[in-house]
This record gives sequence, structure tokens and C-alpha cells, in this order.
Amino acid sequence: MITMKLEITIGRQHLLFLAVFAAILVGLAGISQVIAWGSGDPILHGHDAGEVDLSNVCLSDGTNCPVTSSLLHVANEQDYNVNGGAVVAGSWQDRTINKVQTNEITGASLASNRITLPAGTYRISSWAAFFSVGESDISAKLRLQDITNGVTLLHGGSVHADHGSNHLPEVEVNLNGQFNLASQTVIAIQYWASGGSQGRGYAVDPNSKNIYFDAIIVKVA
Repeated sequence: MITMKLEITIGRQHLLFLAVFAAILVGLAGISQVIAWGSGDPILHGHDAGEVDLSNVCLSDGTNCPVTSSLLHVANEQDYNVNGGAVVAGSWQDRTINKVQTNEITGASLASNRITLPAGTYRISSWAAFFSVGESDISAKLRLQDITNGVTLLHGGSVHADHGSNHLPEVEVNLNGQFNLASQTVIAIQYWASGGSQGRGYAVDPNSKNIYFDAIIVKVA
């Protein structure tokens, strides 16, 4: 039987090196723990709140829930044999709105051609019809007006068409964009039209309702 004896001699200089190396490893482990877990104890606390994105998470008390979009759809709807009415030329006038197609916005309502909306951020997509009578030209534009505070929120499209001998049909003016309301506000979609014989929509279908104005308002925040 052969017995081997291995002796390892570590000098003081090498022992100091090993001690420093071990201290470096422990320090790196501590830094990685702080990076991963913040200043708290991961065994007791887990991740700090700042390390987790809670912007779209409903908390247990019902707060912090993300805002989902809600829709308000309104229109000017008339019977099959009713035109959209004559324009009032030379000044801003409320466009006729008499129908709520859909209302998913809590606090929103329609009364006397004007819309009440709660505070929030909104997007609107709308159009309005105009037509000329006889051989008059067509000139019209739209705007979104804050009635409560007396300011214009959005400017819509502008149209002008020479009637001449071409007998131009109905034209459409659009109003689109995003706007913010700091508090509950009454708004109106208003039109401006030049002089001459013009109308706000011509009845064309004897078998169904006629739509001369349409607006979709979406609450996005």
C-alpha cells in the first residue's frame, strides 16, 4: 500500500490576495442584489414599486385603472322627404343635431343642437352637407366651438365651388381633430356660409332616413 501526502503551502502574500479576491466577489453579489431588488431585502419585500410598471394595472382599491375609449355618435337625421334646411349666411351658426345614435360617455348629453361633455381628451370626426339652389355658388366652413368658455377648439374644412352652368350637386365639409376639456363643457359644431341660395342637405332617398350631418366623438383619456 502506497500512501501519498500532498502539502500545500500558502504564503502570507498569497493569503492576502485570496482574501481580497473573496471580498470583491461578495461586493459584486451585493451590487447585483441592489440592482435587481432595490434597497429592500428581496426575501422580505421583493421588487421595489419603482421597478415595476403599474401605469396600466388596476389596483385592489379600484384606482389606477387604465382609461378605455368611449363613443358618442350624433347626427342630423330627417325623414325621407325633408331637406336639411336653409343656411343662415354671413355668421357662425350651430349645425342642427337632433339624433343620438350611440352614447357611451358618462355625463355626455345633447340638447338644442349642443353637446355637453365631461372633462377629458377627445377626438372628433365629422362632416356636414351643403348644396346650392338655382345657380348659386357654394361657400362654407366648419368649426368646433367651446360655448362655455367662448373659444374655438378646432377649425374644420373650407369649401367653395362655382356653380356656373355645371349644376354642382351637394358638397361635404369635414371637421376632424383632437381637443382637451379641463372641466364639463358645452360644445357646438358650427358652420359659416356665404350669401346666395344654399341648403344644408338635399333629400335624395324616398325609402329611408336622410343624414345631413354626422359626428363621432371618442373620449380617449
